[in-house]
Amino acid sequence: MLSLVEQADMFIEGFRPGVIERLGLGPEVCLARNKKMIYGRMTGWGQHGPLAQAAGHDINYASISGVLAYSGFANDKPFPPATIIGDVGGGSLHLVMGMLAAYIHVLSTGEGQVIDAAICDGNVYMQTLLTSLYANGLVGEQRGGDFLTGASPWANTYQCADDKYITVQALEPNFYKEFITLIYLLTILIFQCNTINHYGL
Repeated sequence: MLSLVEQADMFIEGFRPGVIERLGLGPEVCLARNKKMIYGRMTGWGQHGPLAQAAGHDINYASISGVLAYSGFANDKPFPPATIIGDVGGGSLHLVMGMLAAYIHVLSTGEGQVIDAAICDGNVYMQTLLTSLYANGLVGEQRGGDFLTGASPWANTYQCADDKYITVQALEPNFYKEFITLIYLLTILIFQCNTINHYGL
C-alpha cells in the first residue's frame, strides 16, 4: 500500500478516527513518503468531539446539523431526503472541493495537504441560504410554514390525473404573473370542454 502511496496524487480514507493510523497509513506516514500527495479523509462527525467514534448515517447528520428541520410539512414529522444531503452534499461534495483546491496548491508549491471533511460540518455549510433567509425574516422556524417548504401554492408539488407529480415554483414576480395567467386560461379551457361534453356539442 505504501508503494502505491508513493506514486499517488490523492488518497482518500473514510474510517472512524484512529483506524487508519492503526493500520499504519495515517497522513503523517503517507506524506512522509509522498510530500506532494493530497490526503483526503471523511468522517461523519469529525476527528474529535463527543460523537467522533459514534456510528452515523445520512439522516443522523442531517438532523443534528439542523437540515432535517426544513424537510417535511406543517404538523408532520421531518422526513429524510434520501442520501443527497449528508453523504453526497455535505460529505462527498465538500471533500472533493477541498481536494481540488489542494491540488491547485500542489501545482504551484509542490506541497501536499490533509483535507479533513466531516459530513455534519458540510451540512451546516449547505444551510447558508436558509439561515440567511431566516435572519432576514423571509422564512420561519415552522416546518411547512413558508414558501420554501410548501406553504405557498406557487411553490409546491401537485398530483396529476395520471398519479404522477408536477413541481411548481414561480418565485419571481414575472414568473408568478405568468403562472396565474396560465392557470386562469387553463381553468376557462377546462370549463368550456366540460360544457361541450355536458351538452354533447
